[in-house]
Amino acid sequence: MKDLQVKVVPTLQLYSGVLKLWQDLGAKGTKELQTELRQLEQLSAEDIRAHGELVDDGILKDVLENSFYNFHGGDLDFLNEEW
Repeated sequence: MKDLQVKVVPTLQLYSGVLKLWQDLGAKGTKELQTELRQLEQLSAEDIRAHGELVDDGILKDVLENSFYNFHGGDLDFLNEEW
């Protein structure tokens, strides 16, 4: 939690690869969360990537690079593979 700079519980974060698309801090009702997430659901893949580039803070990428850099040889492309 410290590495991802989580300061409030609950903290919800939604990522596409290593790009943060959305974050919500503190308690919120289910309907409010659904409304916010439906707005993202309506975006095209290109719009999601553009949105992620605007709101991403780079924290996840930094954490992964620090944690897995040696294990994966510094290649973060494995995060974009289909599972």
